[in-house]
Amino acid sequence: MRARPCAAPQLTEAARLLTDQAGATVAEIAYSAGYANRSYFNKLFKEEYGCTPGAFRRHGTRVRSG
Repeated sequence: MRARPCAAPQLTEAARLLTDQAGATVAEIAYSAGYANRSYFNKLFKEEYGCTPGAFRRHGTRVRSG
């Protein structure tokens, strides 16, 4: 099995913003990180972090099973 590449810098920035900017919406965070399409951002974020951006914000950490 091939190793997964590291998260895109935009996703890493979005994860940081989700924990640092509680007053910003997920859509605002997505746009700030360079994603114009919130659905696409949610899809990529969930693939990388194992949870939605909203769940990541609530738990403040990566939630990945397995």
